Amino acid sequence: LSIRRQRQMCIRDSRGTLPPLGGKRSMDKGHWMQVPARVLTLWTLTGLIACGSAGPKLEPHTARAGADAVTAESQRDLSVRLDELGNVAMQAGDLQSARARFEESLSIRRKLAQTNPSSVQAQRDLNISLMELGIVATEAGDLTAARVLFEESEGLRRKLVQTNPASAEAQRDLSASLRNLGDVAMQRGDLTAARVRFEESLSIAQMLAQAKPGSAEAQRDLSASLRNLGDLATKSGDLQSARARFEESLSIAQ
Repeated sequence: LSIRRQRQMCIRDSRGTLPPLGGKRSMDKGHWMQVPARVLTLWTLTGLIACGSAGPKLEPHTARAGADAVTAESQRDLSVRLDELGNVAMQAGDLQSARARFEESLSIRRKLAQTNPSSVQAQRDLNISLMELGIVATEAGDLTAARVLFEESEGLRRKLVQTNPASAEAQRDLSASLRNLGDVAMQRGDLTAARVRFEESLSIAQMLAQAKPGSAEAQRDLSASLRNLGDLATKSGDLQSARARFEESLSIAQ
């Protein structure tokens, strides 16, 4: 449910949902908005380099740091453009092209995350690429690859939660990863693993909904987690439990 909203950093507008592919639930995806401050920084640095004495002279180490920052931003911008093309390919049903775009984006983001291991933004961007490729793998029926990608995503999100346990966004991202892993486990027929993932996701969703009872987003996430457990109960043949989960989900949606 959260790829588009996972980009909810200060420079993104992620608030929509990718239309379902093949009738399946799809994760959230999205795009960025340009940030004038970032562009201004690039123009300023470019102008100082081109004009030499036209601006204040930068010390060598300061100039290098500025150039590195611009390079990192331009690489991040490139990864976002690749994501946008990957999203379009997915909506067109061209999974091969989508995979190619997302893999190129992932390569860039791995390097940025390795260069800046303390950057929460770089880690979250990396996580988004893993999720996107996991979705492509799921749609293509490659559940083994999907599980590997989603597990790496889950690991990153757990670290972000440990780093900032008070962050509702980090908790919500982890809950989404757990739902993805639960979906893959259920499709693989591992209902026990699916239940473990879904129940942990539900626990987080309940905590967030209780913390913000007026949040429509938190209520939607809670409803989704209940539906996941309802689907699992149906698949397990426990129709009584399935009915209870679906009714609770419906009461929230209403």
